[in-house]
Amino acid sequence: MRRLIVLLLVIIIVFTACSSEANSNESSIDYFEGLHQEIDLEPNLENNVSLYFLSKDSEKLVVETRTIAFNQQSKSEYDVINTLLAGPEDSHLAGFDDSYSLESIEILNNLANIYIRCSDDSITERDNFILAMALTNTISDYSGVNYVNVLINEHALSINGDPVGVMVKNKNDINEELAKQQQNAANKEFLTALYYLDTSSEYIVPEVRNIKYGSSDYASEIIFELAKGPQEAYMYNGSVESSLRTASNSYLIENDITGGNILSVDLNKSPLIYNDESNLSVAAICNSLCSFIPDLNGIRLSINGHELNYVVYRRTQFKNLIGADMQLYFADQNGMLRSVSKTVPQSETNMPIYVIYELMSGAGGSDSNAIDVFPDDVNESDVKNAYFAGDTIVVNWRRSMLDKVSGLTENQERLMVYSIVNSLTSLKNVRRVQFLVEGERVESFGGRINIIDPLLSNPGLVR
Repeated sequence: MRRLIVLLLVIIIVFTACSSEANSNESSIDYFEGLHQEIDLEPNLENNVSLYFLSKDSEKLVVETRTIAFNQQSKSEYDVINTLLAGPEDSHLAGFDDSYSLESIEILNNLANIYIRCSDDSITERDNFILAMALTNTISDYSGVNYVNVLINEHALSINGDPVGVMVKNKNDINEELAKQQQNAANKEFLTALYYLDTSSEYIVPEVRNIKYGSSDYASEIIFELAKGPQEAYMYNGSVESSLRTASNSYLIENDITGGNILSVDLNKSPLIYNDESNLSVAAICNSLCSFIPDLNGIRLSINGHELNYVVYRRTQFKNLIGADMQLYFADQNGMLRSVSKTVPQSETNMPIYVIYELMSGAGGSDSNAIDVFPDDVNESDVKNAYFAGDTIVVNWRRSMLDKVSGLTENQERLMVYSIVNSLTSLKNVRRVQFLVEGERVESFGGRINIIDPLLSNPGLVR
């Protein structure tokens, strides 16, 4: 028995010594050889999606679950809506008129703007409303937004000539929803998207507000609501002067020589809160009015009867000024990560390559305490590509990246790696991130942090 105990003690000592030596040899790279995960790195992005189609009697919407393969180069919502418009697979369900097609979509902070083209002039307001119901439920389920605004041929929706406003997920019963809409019109109470400035005052962003209108001069009340400023003042800045009002009632110019229906809005003063070349204040007014008031193609602005710049403002000319929030992770002064909400062009959201580009560009004015995680000479040219592979995002770096990060300390390298991982895994349906260099898996960037296998988000690094 004594010999057995001694033998066991010797085995334990030898094992401990071997383990200590192994830990010492591998202290700079935290990984175990031979345990690499087998993963499929081929580009692939598909999900099960709930699509809302008409029942055969056209009285309600019915869910059909479909597996959709997505295009890597565009927002996945495009594929979702195009699949919806193409019609159901179930023969017991009915699709929508073939004259509808998707023009564009904007996924903003809590609002989706969906722009549909319709080539058939005989399509009724009711048909448009039913399609909008289906789009609202489908995109609300898929993207998680609470609000959806549908515009058809650049026009806000209407029922019996009254605005529809922003829509929310409905209970699928068409007649019930139409009755609710008619009640809203009778009360002149609508959800309305008002456009304010982001905290950096570089973009306009929507805030949805329930407004009870006192009259049919919707423009005057929308201008007044804009002047009151955002309700969520910690997230947005005002977009027009607080004393801005309409000097006289707005009026519609039908079939204006510039094309379409133009709303003439007379203001008591210049709307510009900043004297900027991009006209953010005008962009906020134009988007707020044209996304709510039916049949508008654009607006004219005047100040006490004197027309401003003698131009027609259209929503499309301000498309690049519409922003959306992107969740990014930067370093802080204590060697940890901090979450930063940065407003970026809405076209960049949910696209992995732009997440990396925005990390490289830094937090800017979004958070003065955020510290960049990349060395100064790392730039967009160091990224070969980034794509979805199932629930994994694959980031393929050029070899130039390795030289540029070779001087980082272990903690600097860790923060850089998990800044990327935590930011990318904040995207919808993304669980992990795989790094490659010139298409090959590598053990580390700088010899310190293991990146050979896919990495999960690391919340322990976030302060």
